[in-house]
Order: sequence, then C-alpha cells, then structure tokens
Amino acid sequence: MNDLERLFRRTLAQLSGQVLVQRELQENPLNGPVDLLSIGKAAPSMALGAVQAKTARIERILVVAKEDPGGMPFSVLLGDHPVPGPQSLAAGAAVADFLRSARHPILALLSGGASALVELLRPATTLEELQKRTNEMLRGGLPIAEINGERRRSSQLKGGGMAEMAAAGAARVLVLSDVLGNDLSVIGSGPFWLGAERSPPHRILADSTTVVAQMRVAAEEEGIVVETLTPMATDVDQEADRIATAVFANPEALVIVGGEPTVTVVGHGLGGRAQHLSLLLARRLAESDHFFLAAGTDGTDGPTPAAGGWGKSGDYASNPAGYDAAIAAFDAYPFLEAQGRLVMTGPTGTNLNDIVLVSGARCRYTVEPNRT
Repeated sequence: MNDLERLFRRTLAQLSGQVLVQRELQENPLNGPVDLLSIGKAAPSMALGAVQAKTARIERILVVAKEDPGGMPFSVLLGDHPVPGPQSLAAGAAVADFLRSARHPILALLSGGASALVELLRPATTLEELQKRTNEMLRGGLPIAEINGERRRSSQLKGGGMAEMAAAGAARVLVLSDVLGNDLSVIGSGPFWLGAERSPPHRILADSTTVVAQMRVAAEEEGIVVETLTPMATDVDQEADRIATAVFANPEALVIVGGEPTVTVVGHGLGGRAQHLSLLLARRLAESDHFFLAAGTDGTDGPTPAAGGWGKSGDYASNPAGYDAAIAAFDAYPFLEAQGRLVMTGPTGTNLNDIVLVSGARCRYTVEPNRT
C-alpha cells in the first residue's frame, strides 16, 4: 500500500461512525431507554457504536443504509442512492412507522446519503418526478444546499418531518457531516431540524475539517511538511487549478484539502467527482514529479464501487489522448480501472466529504508500496 492510501485508510478508520458514536455516548451517556434510528451511508457503523457503548438501554433499532456490510448485530434496511427509488419509499414508510409507534425517545444517528435513502413523498409529488429532478440537479452541478432544499419541499420526512413524527420525541441527534459549514437543515435534508428553538439537541461528531486536521497531525508526526488548503466548494476544474498552484509553490509539502467540488456532467460516462478530479490532476501535474490521490471518505464516488482515483508522474504523458477523452466524456471509472488507478476501499463507515492528497516533488511520501 502506498503512503497516501495508507494515510487515507488509517484516518478513516479513526473517524468511523462506530468509533465516534461509541466515544460520544460513553463520554455523554443518555438516561433511560431509547429507540435507535440510524440513517445514511455510515448508518451501520454508527449504530454499532451506539450498541457497543452500552450506556443506553436500546429497545428497538432501525438502520437504513446504501449497503449492508454484514456481520452486524441488527438487520440493515437498504435504500436507493444517489437517486431515490422504490427501496427508498419502502425505507421511508418503515421509518415513519418506527417513529409514530415509538414508546421511547429517539436516539437519531445521521450521516450523508440519508436524503436519498429514505423518502415519504407529499401527495403532490410522484417518485418519477422526484427521480427526474434529482438526476437533473446532480448532473447540473448544483450545490448540495440547493438540492436538499428542493428535496425538503417534496418530502414528509425532511425539514423536521421526522422530529414531528416521533411520538415520544427525540433525545439526541448525532451527526457525521458531509456538508461544508455544517448547516443542520441541509445535512440529510434536516429530518430532525425544526430550527434552533424547537429542535432536539444535535451534535456534529466530525466533518471535513476533522479529516484534514487528523491527517495533518499524522503526517507531521512522521516528519512530513504539510500544507492544508481551504475546502473545495467550486467547479472541479477550478479546484484542480488551485491545488496544482499550491503544489508547485511548495514542492516539499504534502498538500491536503477536503470538501466537495461541483461537477456539471456532459454525456453519459461513468465516474464520480473524485475520479474526475484525479484525471484533471494527472493532466495539471503531467510535467512534474508528483503523486496524488482523490477519494470520497465514504468509499463510494458517484454511482461506482470505487472511492476515487490516484496517479503519479508520467501517467498523463504515457496516454494523453486517453486521459483527454475520459475527461471530456466524464468517463473516469472505466479508464482508471484499465490503468490500475482506482482507489477501492469498500464502505468505510464514515462520510465526511472528499479528500485530495498531493505529495510535492520533494516530499518524502511516495507512490511505491513501502509500509503497511
């Protein structure tokens, strides 16, 4: 395993939902029995942390996720992602029934992906209309705040809907944030957020800045010079230029940046924003001695099984036409797969935006597998 992927995987393990929720509930235990509701890409891991904390008497558990990692002491209900589908409607109905029949306060565990995974539509909206609009928004590169704002308007669960359905109220909402700025009305489309005055207590356990800070500490402990950038939030081409500029200006550093760039997709290629960014970095850094990785912290980038992509000096020069064609067609996944340049982690148990790592020309982090 190369140095960048080693750092990436180690940090995500330290920031898994299991680790963070267990620590939070052991440090701040709940009083009395609760019903546990966990929704999002990190839902199984977060729910496992609550069970293993052993500080609250959990009477019932409902977990909804994109994938079932297996081996959990509870069942996992699957929803559709990133576009809601029939499984999302079934999961939404199950969530509504769970909340309305609750005899104990809800301990809610929320992570990114929840907006698509569970849905109970308002009567004026059909699933087909929601799917069409969701696809348009995702391909159009809209910021997540705008996308989830529209989702709230068509849903009975979002925008505080779950809080209002909970028959016994909500005791606490623990959150892994995949939204820059941690707007609680945007994360998961705010299912338990009714505004600062009326909402149950919410606590952000980690976000993109947490990942960057932890990676910085780990690298500096190994004697690596680190430069961190402000989070990615603009068009992916602009972010690639900004990252490359920082790398060229500080060749001894490991450059680390988190966040979520926007991508306006043209055509019908297969890939994700992190994989697309890795192609752009290969082109921007083509004539320099650099090594880079761009990946989603949840382990899935777009509608693919890959977390992202990586590359090194010489990649682009060895096949410029191939890189250019994959970039133009937004078809990163099959190209990177053929080049052996995918980052494959499987579900990580967390979801804290994307991370880009670039090793400068004189940085001691290397592409060669040299540590475990």
